[in-house]
Amino acid sequence: MTTTCLANAEIVLDDRVLRGSVEFEDGRITGIQEGGKTPAGAIDCGGDYLIPGLIELHTDNLERHIQPRPKVEWPHGAAILAHDGEFASVGVTTVFDAMRVGVVPRHARDSEDFYARKLSRELWSLRDAKALRISHFLHLRAEICSKSLATEIAEFGPNDRVGIVSLMDHTPGQRQFRDMEKLKIFGNSQAPPTFECYCQFYGESNLPFCACFFSFLSEFCGAGLISLNQWWDGSGCRP
Repeated sequence: MTTTCLANAEIVLDDRVLRGSVEFEDGRITGIQEGGKTPAGAIDCGGDYLIPGLIELHTDNLERHIQPRPKVEWPHGAAILAHDGEFASVGVTTVFDAMRVGVVPRHARDSEDFYARKLSRELWSLRDAKALRISHFLHLRAEICSKSLATEIAEFGPNDRVGIVSLMDHTPGQRQFRDMEKLKIFGNSQAPPTFECYCQFYGESNLPFCACFFSFLSEFCGAGLISLNQWWDGSGCRP
């Protein structure tokens, strides 16, 4: 049994902040003592703040490490470790890594290899090797207009630690892209295909949810494993 004491710290509790020490054994807090003394063998925090680990619910930081520049694909293992270490260094101990499911034509990685499935397997492989410093869960960004959504999302199961699913509707003329001129500016700033192809894609694939997708949501939501979210459309009213 390993005992550690962090002393002489500003400890942030749910109702107050106090100067004191925290003792824990094998990763579990066993006691909190008030006072500025540093017992023998304790780690002197020198008055620094000691807070609970932060939880990041939605971040694209992993994708930023994977594609740091246009048309540049960084090795995924190195990118995951850099992302993990970066969050650990700022006090985040649990992160929900956002990954898009559903091929859309504006992304450079769009192909039939379904990058979220491959990337999550690489993430879990590093976790199993105990190479990660913090806890990771998945936040799937489901492109509801994509023809490949049902196929992609069906490949995820309860062991994939999917904690959040966001429903993403990027249909031209609706929600985020109600202003077609702004969409055109956005579309022309992306990698090919052109803005016209982008609109044609969504016009052809704006289909209702399929049974497979509903089955996924039913399985995960029914088990209390995920939180289901919709993106705000910016109109002042939530969908």
